[in-house]
Amino acid sequence: LGQTLTLRHDTTGRDCYMPGVLTAIRLVVQYKGLVVGLEKLLDL
Repeated sequence: LGQTLTLRHDTTGRDCYMPGVLTAIRLVVQYKGLVVGLEKLLDL
């Protein structure tokens, strides 16, 4: 009680997101319909 957990992610550029974007591009062609969220492609 009386505690707060804070998670923070700071980035100085977009390049840190590129591995996830490239993975999504490679995997999304295997799906039909709308896919929302990278976790759906990665089975998380």
